[in-house]
Amino acid sequence: MHKLVDIIIPARLNSSRLPRKVLLKLGGKTMLERVYNNVKILEGNLINKIFIAVDSEEVFECASSFCNKENIIFTSNQHLNGTSRIKEAISITNSDFVINLQADEPFIEPKSLLPLLELINTQDVEIVSTYSKIKDVEEFNDPHVVKVILDKFDYALYFSRSPIPFFRNLEFFKNAYPLRHNGIYAYNRLFLEKKMLFSKSPLSEIESLEQLSFLENGFKIKMIEIENHFKGIDTYEDYLVASKKFN
Repeated sequence: MHKLVDIIIPARLNSSRLPRKVLLKLGGKTMLERVYNNVKILEGNLINKIFIAVDSEEVFECASSFCNKENIIFTSNQHLNGTSRIKEAISITNSDFVINLQADEPFIEPKSLLPLLELINTQDVEIVSTYSKIKDVEEFNDPHVVKVILDKFDYALYFSRSPIPFFRNLEFFKNAYPLRHNGIYAYNRLFLEKKMLFSKSPLSEIESLEQLSFLENGFKIKMIEIENHFKGIDTYEDYLVASKKFN
């Protein structure tokens, strides 16, 4: 039996590196609207409903211009991360699983969620996330690109901004691709309801990677490959590059 899956897009007004980025315009539409429209085709089919979790009246007004108001969820402005906001927002839904879709990924394609949805419906998992192959050495060495190492069952062993694994001979790079974490998550509802969300842990603080707090506290993250990585908008420079693609 297929599980009931919702998408929740956490839309915080004042992100740390680029405040108000969800309201920035890309080709006449806000970044938030771009993300929502990109996956809207899945609603009522593979996805039950798409919600937007907001933390301010300003973002609410923006979202209500293109999304039904009953699908916009007001959440606290004190959350430290998107997962914590998702935990609050899921309380008004009735889904078995929720996909956390970042509001700063305007290039996301709905087909990239299909492997995630298939895994959710065929395996018993608590947390699922996605990865793609890194084929460029420069990307591999970029600290803004989060890398992941998997065990033989496709569970995450570790995430890092450093180039992992270490290739003592770059010839290996040609035959054993390192993996990039894409940052799309799906959470089992029971996990979100029953488990404490750890916003800080030693490794998550060191690497500035929220997902390490799950690993440090003994939770497993199942990983599934998707074909493409879609660049998120983290900085103003990212925004300028993205803007050119919508002109």
